[in-house]
Amino acid sequence: MSRGGRGGGRGGFGGGRGGGGGGKSMFAGSSNAPPMGLSFADIQAMSREATALYPPMDPLPSLTEYTPDEKTISDLQTGFITRMRKSPYYIVETTKSTELPRYSDKYRPSPASQPTLKRSDLHQPFFPQEIFEGYFNPKKKRKITKSTSKKKLNLNEMAEDGDDQVRAC
Repeated sequence: MSRGGRGGGRGGFGGGRGGGGGGKSMFAGSSNAPPMGLSFADIQAMSREATALYPPMDPLPSLTEYTPDEKTISDLQTGFITRMRKSPYYIVETTKSTELPRYSDKYRPSPASQPTLKRSDLHQPFFPQEIFEGYFNPKKKRKITKSTSKKKLNLNEMAEDGDDQVRAC
């Protein structure tokens, strides 16, 4: 009994038990007819037809030149954003990143280039003490007030009490 070789065994050119000849046809089954009652002409016609575009491509409105008022508004908005980002009041919280640094990151502004907010710049009585000290002395642990333990509710007792009230009515 031979194992392997040409045409024998599992797979190979023989196609397993029952033979079946050489290569496989494009469509499964004993006949070469396409599935679902389609003919080869139908399949060829479907591949040549262009599919309809949805939604239809109507001509889009063309953009007009912006007005001097719009340009002024845009410049003011951009200037405001850049001034806010460069001010010491623009605080970005540092987060640990699991991403690898990319080459293009060298062109991003670093957080070290941001001006820092100094204690001398602020008038302390205007701020709540916890917030002021928490920002300037973050390593100092805050006093944690222990909350009073809440009494646990027994829902079974509540249901029994509610049943008594309903029955009394």
